[in-house]
Amino acid sequence: MVYNMKKIFIYILIIVVLVIPFRVYAIVPRSDAVFVTDEAELLSDETTEYILNVSEFLYKQKRINYSVVTIEDLEGLEPSEYCESVFEEYNLGKKGLLILVDSTDAIIRVQIGGELGKIFTENTISEFINTYFAPYIEHNDWDKGIKNGYNAFLKVICEAYELDASEVTLEADVDFITKYQEIILGFFMLSIVFISKLEVDLYRRMFNNKKYKDAAIDYAVFGCLLAMDLFILVLTYLVKDYMVILMLLAQFIIIYALYNNRDIEKIESEAKNTKKRRVRRKKVVINNRIKKKDR
Repeated sequence: MVYNMKKIFIYILIIVVLVIPFRVYAIVPRSDAVFVTDEAELLSDETTEYILNVSEFLYKQKRINYSVVTIEDLEGLEPSEYCESVFEEYNLGKKGLLILVDSTDAIIRVQIGGELGKIFTENTISEFINTYFAPYIEHNDWDKGIKNGYNAFLKVICEAYELDASEVTLEADVDFITKYQEIILGFFMLSIVFISKLEVDLYRRMFNNKKYKDAAIDYAVFGCLLAMDLFILVLTYLVKDYMVILMLLAQFIIIYALYNNRDIEKIESEAKNTKKRRVRRKKVVINNRIKKKDR
C-alpha cells in the first residue's frame, strides 16, 4: 500500500511538472571587464575604457559598484524584473548602481542599492534618463547617450562622497552635429553629387579632348575637387563613421552614371548627325535628278 502511494505521488509530480508551464530566464553573464557588459555592442572602445576606469576608481575609493549593462533582449521579463535580476546576480550590494540598456525596445532602467538610494530618488532617476540619455538615443547615438547619462549619476555620486568631479562633463541636450546630422549628411551628399559632376566634366575635357587651352588650370581645379571630395568624406566619418562606405558607393554610382551618360549622348549625337548627312545626300541626289530631267 505504501509502495503504491509513493508510485502515485511520483506520477502526480511528473504530471504537475509537465502540465504547469515554466521558463528559465537567462540573465546576461557579467563580462571580464566587471563594470561594463556590452552585450548589445552599443559602446565604443573609448567609452568602455572610460566607464571601466572611472568605476574601478569609485570602487577602490568608496567601494561603490557602478556598472553598465547593454542587452538586446529582456528574455520575456519586464524591464524592472530583469534589472533587479541582474543587480542581484552581479551582487552589486548597498552601494551598487546599475544602468541597464535594452537596445531592441530602447529601454533604459536604473537600479540602485540601499545606500545610494538615499541620494537618488525615483524622480531624479526619471529626470536624468529623460535629460541626459534620451536626447542622444532618439538620434540613435547610443554611445554618447550612455556616456552622458553615466556622467550624470557620476557627478552626483562624486559630490555626495566628496570626490573630484571637475573633469566630468554633462550635456543636457544633444550637440549641434547629433541634432542635425541627417541634414548635414544630406548636404554632404548633394555636395558629393555636384563635385562628382565637375570631376567627370573636367576629366573628359583633360583626357578626351586633345585640343584645349589652360591645361594647367584644369589640373589644378581637378586636384582641388579631389581634395574637397576627401574633406567631405572625412567630415562624414566624424559625423557618422559607417556613412563613409555608403557615401563612397553613392559617389561611384554617380560618376559611373554621369560618365556613361555622356557616352550615350555622344553616340546619340553622332547618330543624329549621320542621319542628317544621309538626308542631305538624298536631297542632293534627288535635286540632281530633277535638274537632269529639266535639261
